[in-house]
Amino acid sequence: PYHDIMVFTEFGAPKDLKAGFDPERIDVFGKCLHFHKWSTKEHIKTIDLGDDGKVGICCRFLHNPKEAQGYIAGTLNSNIFRFYKDNSGDWQISKVLSISAKKVKGWVMDSLPAVISDFIISLDDKYMYISNYLHGDVRQYDITDREHPKLTGQVFLSGLLTKDSHIQPIEEPPLEPCNIKGNRLYGGLHRLQLSLDGKRLYASSYLYKQWDHKIYPKLSDYGGFIALIHCDTENGGLNLDHDFYVN
Repeated sequence: PYHDIMVFTEFGAPKDLKAGFDPERIDVFGKCLHFHKWSTKEHIKTIDLGDDGKVGICCRFLHNPKEAQGYIAGTLNSNIFRFYKDNSGDWQISKVLSISAKKVKGWVMDSLPAVISDFIISLDDKYMYISNYLHGDVRQYDITDREHPKLTGQVFLSGLLTKDSHIQPIEEPPLEPCNIKGNRLYGGLHRLQLSLDGKRLYASSYLYKQWDHKIYPKLSDYGGFIALIHCDTENGGLNLDHDFYVN
């Protein structure tokens, strides 16, 4: 509201989502960012993010209301874009972060994208936290330099890159499955929630039922989870709490 702007992303039409994820039909997903003016209720600009911006599932302004900038996730190809108002008052966008796909065997394609399913920003606008649906990791980035996020922490909870997965990485060893209090974590990571002091990050599984049960069939037997990650807010870093588990 301070900048009289609302920003919209694009995901996809319900009819294209009901059947589950089909890599052969990624052209049906949205890839644009839309800017609307609150006071006049008018559309003022659309920016096409291209294939790098397919499925804009998350869009976040910085918490400081006077900061005329924020970030959007291009989910399918695992990119983060920064949108901002330039000196002329026009809204612009630039890609500031990319998470590389992993070369694998056993997947429908030769590489496995991370698939960013959520990201949040700490209340002091210092850190960004990202969850990756297929790689199964949570990342912490220092964003004090808004144009150049710096990776400062990472933990793996689930995903498709573990030793017992039917998908195996080619260029690096598979990961050990994650267990908390004797419970194996299944499924892809989705929602994140950060405590007000920025020191406790909660991560949950489950993204979209039609996708979850096709990609992670064991979810039907074992259910989802919520895990707790402790965040170092001074120097950066993430540590999984092995005593906290919600099924």
